[in-house]
Amino acid sequence: MLKTVTNALKGPFYVLGAPSRQVDQGKAVLASPEDLKTSDPFLLVLEVKDAKGDPIPFAEVDLWQATSTGEYFFASWRLRGRALADAAGRVEVLTVRPGGYAGRPGHVHAVVSGVAGVHVPVTTQAYVCPGNRAESMSTEVANIWRSRRDRNVVRCWTVAPDASGPEKLHFGFPRLSAEHADLRESVGWWGARMAERGIERDVVAVGEHVVRLSSC
Repeated sequence: MLKTVTNALKGPFYVLGAPSRQVDQGKAVLASPEDLKTSDPFLLVLEVKDAKGDPIPFAEVDLWQATSTGEYFFASWRLRGRALADAAGRVEVLTVRPGGYAGRPGHVHAVVSGVAGVHVPVTTQAYVCPGNRAESMSTEVANIWRSRRDRNVVRCWTVAPDASGPEKLHFGFPRLSAEHADLRESVGWWGARMAERGIERDVVAVGEHVVRLSSC
């Protein structure tokens, strides 16, 4: 079962007015070509649902994150942007694995909005932890003023169908198995798009997460 994320503070790195990063229905690119060439391409799949578990079509996500080395950028809009989910409330975001900083595990910030007047927008962080281990959350500085949010840890997999041995597992994530046909299809789609743009890299990992919005 996918985990849900819950409301949080935007923090000091939020910037209002991020540009759209939409490239297709339910698909967006947050990372620049240079980011994708020099860091680990990472596919984040978010599913936006209501309190009953039903998908929220065309929900909007406003995302921002640090680079894989833990740096934020502002005026350049690097690793920042907005996108709309598809009719099933699903949005795929091609980015790079977010790096940790100041003891915090890597994470992607998000403001998620559904239907105005129907759903309450939520501000959250989706954490990408080594090996999907929730104990990495023990160093999260936000634990000072809130309970540890282990449920915000993204479920991630290594995209390595030919890998053999634990040394091939990216960031300690388990291998993506054949049962995740939808994720494999998405990874293949993004691999083709990167190749079209001259980016000779593969998606090395994929993460899947649910955001639930309550009713007004």
